[in-house]
Amino acid sequence: MTLDSAQMVTAQKLLLFWRKPARKCWWDGVELEVADDGKDAAGGSVKVWARRVWTLELNIVRASPVDDECHICRSC
Repeated sequence: MTLDSAQMVTAQKLLLFWRKPARKCWWDGVELEVADDGKDAAGGSVKVWARRVWTLELNIVRASPVDDECHICRSC
């Protein structure tokens, strides 16, 4: 297998995340309308917040040249 220079640069950048995952976290707010059911609660709008997480992680798995079986989960 041969790599050109662009593939090598990409591989070197990805190796920066070897055993050091990159995480980006942020809060995402959604406004919901609550209906007035006439009992205990009054109608109106409520803001619901969700924490979002994005992770970039690199795992290198060596395939066996003898068989095509997955060495991690053994179910492939």
